[in-house]
Amino acid sequence: INYQYSIRAKTTQRSQRLFSEKRFKEALSQMYSQIHKEGVGATKLTLSVSHFSEQEHKTLSLIDLEEDLKAYHLSLKFQDLRERFGLDIIKTGNEI
Repeated sequence: INYQYSIRAKTTQRSQRLFSEKRFKEALSQMYSQIHKEGVGATKLTLSVSHFSEQEHKTLSLIDLEEDLKAYHLSLKFQDLRERFGLDIIKTGNEI
């Protein structure tokens, strides 16, 4: 995040779990709360996401695998609905 007066804040996070929309939004919220600066206006927000497990073929956490598989399949269903009926067909509470 770039703020007024050339103030910058940055954070990164790595995860060895399956991608899901829910986990992605939770991670974004957590990262934002870590670097948010009160009382200073943000001028630029940059987000980069890469190196998904399907591309990198990394070992996933077996402890959370069942929960991650459920969330992953739910994310796929959400994506299918959005492709068929438009992006606004499903929204979560933090999007409203």
